[in-house]
Amino acid sequence: MNYSLSIEQFTKEMYVVLAVIIIGLIAQKTAYLNKVSGPYIILFLISSIVLLRTLRYINYNGYDKKIDRINLIYSTLIAALTFTLSLDNIRQKIILLLIKAYYTFIDILMFLFSWLFILIGYILAFIVDILKKIIDKKSFRDINIQIPKIQIEDIKISGPQNMTNLISSNPILNIILKSLIFILLIYLIAKIFKRQYYLNEATEFYTEKKEYIKENKNNLFSSFKKYISNKKPKNYNELIRFYYLKFIKKSMLNRIEIKNSDTTFEINKKCEKIYDSKLLNDIRSIYIKIRYEDIKADKKMFKDFYEHYKKLKATKITGR
Repeated sequence: MNYSLSIEQFTKEMYVVLAVIIIGLIAQKTAYLNKVSGPYIILFLISSIVLLRTLRYINYNGYDKKIDRINLIYSTLIAALTFTLSLDNIRQKIILLLIKAYYTFIDILMFLFSWLFILIGYILAFIVDILKKIIDKKSFRDINIQIPKIQIEDIKISGPQNMTNLISSNPILNIILKSLIFILLIYLIAKIFKRQYYLNEATEFYTEKKEYIKENKNNLFSSFKKYISNKKPKNYNELIRFYYLKFIKKSMLNRIEIKNSDTTFEINKKCEKIYDSKLLNDIRSIYIKIRYEDIKADKKMFKDFYEHYKKLKATKITGR
């Protein structure tokens, strides 16, 4: 089972779980969530986290009984936390605490950006004043149009607290502000998880570059360039790179979807579907040494690489 593909699948499934929870909260069906959906969501989260942690650990360290103990601790913590949150009294206290934190955050936000809201208020007042003048010039003199005056000065004098009360009492402004805060929180959480994911991936001391693969154009210049590029180089480092590129092209011919900028790590993960993972790791290990560790390959190193390449090339592809 591939760790990267499992992460992608888990992310998609989490969107579904999040949608179910949000719909339940909006519809005020928390009891239904606790009794029906809750147990399945708990099982899904525990099993998914255990599986992903196991796959990641095995991917980088190989199998070790230590991962079983770690998974047991994580599973116990998640189960205990979920059970605690399912209790009405505790959940109500947490909700009240979150509401207080929300209004405190709004007060701080209004204090920091009160000048911005006042500026927006002046702009709106200016637009309303222009609209009134346009309407007065038209033939609507017999119609009494009442446009409420925006009390910008009152808001300016009373400060951020008045604006907080204004937003809290206005359903539309309240929904807009809550939506913006929710989007901001989701964005921050996504950035944190994404950063953590890449930190976990970066287990090697070098930063791996992309392996660019360009399409060949059918013209005279491209044909000449192709002829030159297909000639074997004499330098061992260049020979290793030459055969690694041939391996990539062969993989693409075998319908492996290698993107134009995949790293060797990503290429290996995709090629594991049809090739032996040990052989893939062996050729990648040698390639990494000559590409990033500034090692000058000798005849033995090239011979080892070429032997692995021949075995990969000889792999019989079935059902593709």
